[in-house]
Formats: sequence, C-alpha cells, structure tokens
Amino acid sequence: MADTLTSNLKLTNQTEGANANTWGTIADTNFEEIDDKFGDTTDISTTGGNTTLSEEQERVAAVQVAGTLVSNSVVIFSGRGGVWVIENNTAGSFTLTAKVSGQTGVEIPQGSAAIVFCDGTDIFYGNPPAANIPPPLPGGHSN
Repeated sequence: MADTLTSNLKLTNQTEGANANTWGTIADTNFEEIDDKFGDTTDISTTGGNTTLSEEQERVAAVQVAGTLVSNSVVIFSGRGGVWVIENNTAGSFTLTAKVSGQTGVEIPQGSAAIVFCDGTDIFYGNPPAANIPPPLPGGHSN
C-alpha cells in the first residue's frame, strides 16, 4: 500500500512496514515542514491583482504583503485547513483580500495584521484564543 499525505500540511503519512531504510529521511522532511508552519513567513511584494500561494508559501505561520497597490490585491489560498497571521504592509488606495478561489474571503486593512483561518472552503477572520479569556484578577486568580 502506498503512503498517503495528511490533509492540511501534506506530511507523508507512512504506511506501516513501508519505506525500509528511508524512515529517517521522510521524518526529517516532515519535521522541517512542521517547523515552517509554526515559525516561517511568506513575504509577498505586489502592486495588485491576484497572487496564488504555492503549497510551500502556504505552509507558514504568517504572510506579509508589501508594495504600493495600483489595483485591488487578492491573496489566494488553496482551501487547505489552517491558521495564519496576514500582515498588510501595502500602500495605495486599494484593498487586500485573502480568500480561496471562487469565494469571498476577508479584507485585511492596510497597516494591520489579522488572524485568519480556513475551514477547507474559504478564509475567515479568527480570534486569538486569549481574546475570549478574561484577564487574571489581582493575586493571580481568574474569574
């Protein structure tokens, strides 16, 4: 039976007993991709139009977009599930939208960053988990 890929990060999901003498190489590749997802950034320079992210560009924690826009800019994700921080460092009187092709997506205002997630269909605004947790009371106790 052939190896499969995980649905989100496309990591190699080895078939039990397969890949004799290659386990280390496959595991190393998987760990590099996990490391990218939790710590790497994709930098995009654009003047507008559509930018379709490659699998490698999408397998990161953050997407930073810069450039002077002369038209609206759209960053297109593949539709794999995930969470990203998108930072809009563009200038110009146009918008930056993050979406899955054929969908609506979300607009990221200039000069700001937003946490977004994909449910496998489209991109939506996300809230950091801490946003829903009340601050601790004096003395270290929470509500």
